[in-house]
Amino acid sequence: MAMRSESNSPLKKFFEENKSLKFLLPLLLLLVIAVIIVNFVLGRDAAETTSGNPPGITDPAALEKQQKVEVLPQIIRSGSSGEVDVNKDPFADPMKLVGVVYSETKPTAIINWGNYSYIVGLDDIVGDSKWQVTGIGKDNITLDSGNEKMTLHLDGSF
Repeated sequence: MAMRSESNSPLKKFFEENKSLKFLLPLLLLLVIAVIIVNFVLGRDAAETTSGNPPGITDPAALEKQQKVEVLPQIIRSGSSGEVDVNKDPFADPMKLVGVVYSETKPTAIINWGNYSYIVGLDDIVGDSKWQVTGIGKDNITLDSGNEKMTLHLDGSF
């Protein structure tokens, strides 16, 4: 059997022809290992923070005591700090239709009334009043209070 001399191995010839690869390949290997380690550590931290619990709180009783967040849709919105509007027109309509999202299955309307905005659908009651939504059209809404009927239009007329 003929012994193979190490000076003739193809790998050794390759590295002799490309001397810069002797330094770049080990450096590249270290870089790949570092990226894998960093990705593993950061991936584990990201999984802990996306579990829904605030960082550092693992006790379920402490989670229950934290303040709850109101999730949309918010049906009643207030736009003022409770101040009285002195310049308000006393003859203006008490309610104003400002938007309609019309669909055959679930129409929705937005009504401004004083300092509040209400998002209402069919058969909803507007705020703390006696007015109930009886119909929503493409550009109007009909309200009924039992003995009175009122139709509000998007252009402000009724």
